[in-house]
Amino acid sequence: MPRAGGHGGTSQIGGNHSNFKAQQQRREGIKKAYSEAVAAAEMKGEEPPPLPKELRPGYIDGGSLLMAVVIGLGMTMVLVFMVLKLSGTI
Repeated sequence: MPRAGGHGGTSQIGGNHSNFKAQQQRREGIKKAYSEAVAAAEMKGEEPPPLPKELRPGYIDGGSLLMAVVIGLGMTMVLVFMVLKLSGTI
C-alpha cells in the first residue's frame, strides 16, 4: 500500500528498498542453490563446490561501491562550491 502522497514505488526510498529486497532474494537463492549443490556432492562422496563469491565474508558488490563513491564525490563537490560561494571566493 503506497504512503500518503506517494506514487507507490516511484519514490527514491521505495526504489532503493525494492532493489535491496531483490538483492536479498538473489542472495537467498544463491544460498539455497549452494546448499543443494553441497548436499548433492556429499551424497556422491565428492568434494563440495567452492563457496560463491557473493556468500564469502567481506564481499562488496562493485556496482554499489562505485555508486557510493560517485555520490560521495558529487556531494563533496557541492559542499566545496557552497563554501567557496558563501565565502566570496567565487
